[in-house]
Amino acid sequence: METLYNTQPPEVTTTSKNKSKYILLVEKIYHAENKPQENKGTVESFLWSSFSKMSKTRHTWKRATFKDLLILMHTQGCYKILRSPLYIQVLANISTFGLKIVRPIEMWQRPSFDPEEQLEDVIDYCFAKYPTPVFLISSFYESSLRHQLWYVQLGFGKSVKSLSGLPDKFTSKMMHEFRNTPRGFSVPEAIVRAQALGYGASQQMAMELTRSKLPQIEGNTSFWRSVVQFFSIQKQVNHWDLYKALEYLEARIQRDRYFSMKGRSLEALLNQAQEWHLEMQKMRNKANYLSWLPSGIKGMHLEIVKNDAPILYSAKELLTSEELYQEGCDMNHCVADYIDDCYAKKTSIFSLRKQEGDTIKKLATVEINPYTLEVLQAEGKCNTPLSEEAAMAFNHWMHILGSNEKIIVSHQEQHVAQDMPPQAPIERREVVQHVNYGHEPPAPIKSFSDINLETKGWWVILFLIIRIIIALSNL
Repeated sequence: METLYNTQPPEVTTTSKNKSKYILLVEKIYHAENKPQENKGTVESFLWSSFSKMSKTRHTWKRATFKDLLILMHTQGCYKILRSPLYIQVLANISTFGLKIVRPIEMWQRPSFDPEEQLEDVIDYCFAKYPTPVFLISSFYESSLRHQLWYVQLGFGKSVKSLSGLPDKFTSKMMHEFRNTPRGFSVPEAIVRAQALGYGASQQMAMELTRSKLPQIEGNTSFWRSVVQFFSIQKQVNHWDLYKALEYLEARIQRDRYFSMKGRSLEALLNQAQEWHLEMQKMRNKANYLSWLPSGIKGMHLEIVKNDAPILYSAKELLTSEELYQEGCDMNHCVADYIDDCYAKKTSIFSLRKQEGDTIKKLATVEINPYTLEVLQAEGKCNTPLSEEAAMAFNHWMHILGSNEKIIVSHQEQHVAQDMPPQAPIERREVVQHVNYGHEPPAPIKSFSDINLETKGWWVILFLIIRIIIALSNL
């Protein structure tokens, strides 16, 4: 009988005679003592690392479901899934809801040879008793448990209205559009799209808003909902005008939290945005403003629920000199000294943040070598060691990046940021564990003094060459 809550997770039956080496390995790791394991880049080490994050005493069904899924993928010949850390993580995310699986796992049959089609079919098979939005499957590739739970709840037949954590004033029409979001949209994009269509936007306008920066903007949800509503009633706004307007509005609401969209016209807003951009351009030219492209290092969005309220942890890469100046001002350290290094692509700076409702708090500033992914430093406010909360978010981010680096916080190391002297210089410190990618260790980063000496040496050589050429020309 198919039920939502199984008292025991389904077992994949195999005889010892037919067990392959892989299945024996999975069972060995499953029954082994659970302790932290290092991911060394091999399939076996990744399995050890994945199982070590699942308790053998609490929520044992998650660990058992993960084992059964691994064995099922092997018996069904889904070998590409078993060779990919990303796909194995999807299986681990499915296992989180092991007690809500609605069909026996061992009855699943591989639908095709494509690994993503296989995973999509597994997710649908495990949780969807009723038609479920396909776009929500992408949530199992991310870290948001809330969005994954939405898929599980909708698959069991619940309505969109019953989902926890939906934006305020999400109307029935918006819920209908959200459920019918096409494949290929992320959950934040689906929410913006549903809001726009719910407010009466055309399909073209809704797509413009969806592909803008609106889905990535954090905080002050009521204001940004009013922005979506404002643009939804416009007949047409080209992409560049929308971009400039959103840049202006983002800066304006940061300076004035009482700023409102009420009584504004599109023409006046675009004129204000144009004037603001011209003024900012003058300031950038005056202050030698610099910007650079993203390093390609993946950021982080970790959502947890505490006291029935969502908390979002994120890691945002800083891509302009202005952002580095602001980070240094907010965190009371000298990260702005690294503008030239960031511009020259020698290093990458990230801001580790926490959002509760409309309040965003910066937890730490992290410097990463963009070529080796080595963490060069991770500092809290006034260069204090990371708090336990910041260390937790940092370690989760490192796990997403496939890194073994961790920060272990001792209570003796924690200090009060307010007691530290202002503008203390940043020191590059070693993290507890270093990244090991199976290659030779990266060459050490040169200090600024070494770089200056090498530069001077080249200038001396160039000067001597010029003197020799002048002397030869006079002969």
